[in-house]
Amino acid sequence: MFASLASLHFFVKLKTPIKFLSIAGILVGITGMVSAQTVNMTLVSVTPWANVQGHAGAANFSVTAGLLNFRVDSVSPTPLLPFPMHLSLFCTELAQSIQLNESNSARRDFTLQSAAQAANIGPVAGLGANISPTGIGSTRARNLEILYGQVFGQNYNPAALSDDGKVAFQLAVWELSHDDDFNLTAIGSNPRFWVTLPTGATVRGQAQTWVSAVANLAPTANPTRMNLSVLHSDVVQDFLIPTAALTAIPEASTYAAILSAIVLGAVLWQRRRRSVT
Repeated sequence: MFASLASLHFFVKLKTPIKFLSIAGILVGITGMVSAQTVNMTLVSVTPWANVQGHAGAANFSVTAGLLNFRVDSVSPTPLLPFPMHLSLFCTELAQSIQLNESNSARRDFTLQSAAQAANIGPVAGLGANISPTGIGSTRARNLEILYGQVFGQNYNPAALSDDGKVAFQLAVWELSHDDDFNLTAIGSNPRFWVTLPTGATVRGQAQTWVSAVANLAPTANPTRMNLSVLHSDVVQDFLIPTAALTAIPEASTYAAILSAIVLGAVLWQRRRRSVT
């Protein structure tokens, strides 16, 4: 969403680069190399630019929905390996907004976090978005991972969705992050999320089909899920990003293996050097 579009925030946990001054320094670095990383990115387009309307919590909303396409301007601290320079994402919040080609750098900063961490962060702004100040919680976070797993499998490629599919997927994300009844049209006595526009089977119907599939799979023991990270911001929307999409960023275990190999190589080099001298 733009002016009314919930701010998209992605917080990615990246690993802090380490200066290899010595083997001892490497060993110390292994224990403290993981730190939250700030991703500064600019929203450059939304495809399609579709208006959707509905109700969230205690307020009505009228926002732009679609796939949000970002240009990554900088990542700090600098990752050891290249970070994706373009990200296409869906947002989780209706309570905040983001501007196209935002000029304020502070509104372009996102912190990369795990889904578990982000589930405990509530929206700063209101709009009656029906998200607790303590966050969406682990159950809704798991439902979102099921949604991504069912729609994308293990290959996150949102650009492959039709324009209607992109809007429908965003509606499904909002339903699962803002409500617990798995219904995009039901109006209950408690604050709920529902959609009034668009109507019909093409968009809202597709979103409901995906949400209903999640409802059926949620009680099962091991539904197909896609691990998600979150780009988080206090001043704009948060955004979901599949961890697998950050293929350039090794996991902590990978870093440990790389550093162990470096340590071993250094030890072997020292032994060969001694044997030669």
